[in-house]
Amino acid sequence: MATRICTTCNTEKPLEEFDKRSDKKDGYGTRCKICGNVYKRQHKLNNLEHYKENARRNTKNYNKKHPEKVKQIAKKYRDNHSEKVKEWKRNDWNRNIDARRLKCRENYIKNKEDRKKYVVQWQKDNPEKTIEYRKKIFSTLESKVWFHNRRALKRLSANGIKITAINLQDMYIQQQGKCFYCGNELNNRYELEHIIPISKGGEHKLHNLVLSCKSCNLHKGAKDPETFINEILKVA
Repeated sequence: MATRICTTCNTEKPLEEFDKRSDKKDGYGTRCKICGNVYKRQHKLNNLEHYKENARRNTKNYNKKHPEKVKQIAKKYRDNHSEKVKEWKRNDWNRNIDARRLKCRENYIKNKEDRKKYVVQWQKDNPEKTIEYRKKIFSTLESKVWFHNRRALKRLSANGIKITAINLQDMYIQQQGKCFYCGNELNNRYELEHIIPISKGGEHKLHNLVLSCKSCNLHKGAKDPETFINEILKVA
């Protein structure tokens, strides 16, 4: 059996325990496999940035040469590890939340008009999906709070406050679950109504806010509260 002495550990070992090297006369390296692995590991630790840069460059080149194959591999991985991917995205977002919010805001401002056109066109092309989406979004108390605060902020102002879910719950209890104007049961299907309309100087504050049914909110519009209540009494 052919043997060789390892130049690192100085131990005589069979040739099978040495790595094959095409640049050597007998086709085997001078270090045994064990010593060779130790050397490679240490060399990698000592030159970690160099190895990382090579790996990034090789990955980038491979992705350019095989874009379709890379997409297939990525899709297969996402399908097989959906929960893991979601968890990674959540953690990545939380780690960089401030930077990502800033970037999203910058992109929104930069492409604001194009985004509006896209949304309007999508809603026209998908009316059923739009209705379903709106019902889903505005079915929760938190979404109603967000919507009313946002609308008031756009139309007002600095002369208002942010309404919370607790405020809406308190109003609902105070009004005994009934519409402020017609007195019909709301059954948790209500809209936030400004007694004095914002367009006529009303404030987005608790003393100027009540809960009404959709019908009353729609018919009242920008009318004064007294005028609208008189209209209701006449109809009744």
